[in-house]
Amino acid sequence: SPDGYVPDTLIQVIDLTRQPPQLVGTAEAGKQPSGISITPDGRLALVANRADGTITVLSIDGTDVKPVQTVKVGEPEDQVSDVAISPHGKLALASVTEGYHLRLLEISDGKVTATDRKLSVCGKPYRTVITPDGELGLTAGSGQGAPDVDALTVIDLTADPIRTVDFVPLGNGPESFGTSPDGKLVAVMLMNNSNIVADDPLRTENALLVILARRGKTYEIVQQVPVGRIVQGAAFTADGKFLLIECYGERAIWVFRVNGETVQDTGHRIHTPGFPSSIRAAAAP
Repeated sequence: SPDGYVPDTLIQVIDLTRQPPQLVGTAEAGKQPSGISITPDGRLALVANRADGTITVLSIDGTDVKPVQTVKVGEPEDQVSDVAISPHGKLALASVTEGYHLRLLEISDGKVTATDRKLSVCGKPYRTVITPDGELGLTAGSGQGAPDVDALTVIDLTADPIRTVDFVPLGNGPESFGTSPDGKLVAVMLMNNSNIVADDPLRTENALLVILARRGKTYEIVQQVPVGRIVQGAAFTADGKFLLIECYGERAIWVFRVNGETVQDTGHRIHTPGFPSSIRAAAAP
């Protein structure tokens, strides 16, 4: 558009059982669909519509995907950016980025309800995850930028009522993060001031990969690794043996080997034709 970017509403359906995988359909969500999560039974997908303030609920029947419900979570300016579904499929957390909170959603009989429960977070929540055991909700919120320290927010989903229980200081500029398949490790990608202009005295030439290990109902930092500038996503492989991180500026995915509670750079780089900005890994079959 001559006036700038116009948010789309399109969800694309790809059949991964075909060789090669093939686009087999589309569905309509709200404006600027961002984070998507699928219920454990594979029957519903929840789509966070960043420019609408809503969650679109999609029904899934084989390759037939269609919208069945729109749930208002906030206003368009609140930027609902991501949604995570619990392993038991009965609740979800939605990131209300510019509203500075997570909204608790309930899922029952194929219907999604936005509750009145707003969970406190540190900064602006973007990526949101629920641990594989369903006990904790996590988000890495960013504040007003360099040089402020941001934090990982930890939510106890077993408490009554569900509540925020800890903030773990990380450093500056958490972009995204990933959790290991067993939920014992969290890998956070920190900009670490590497994304600011070159003549700024706070500018650094390395972003940081921060590894946190689970300690009961919270996490603690166990490792910090300098990586390439301007990082994006992180994903553990399904067997938990490797961690892949995205270095946007280098157009490369770095591969780390997981050794207990720490990781080691293998030196292997997967070069991408464009700037990598989002990554997920398939779950174990």
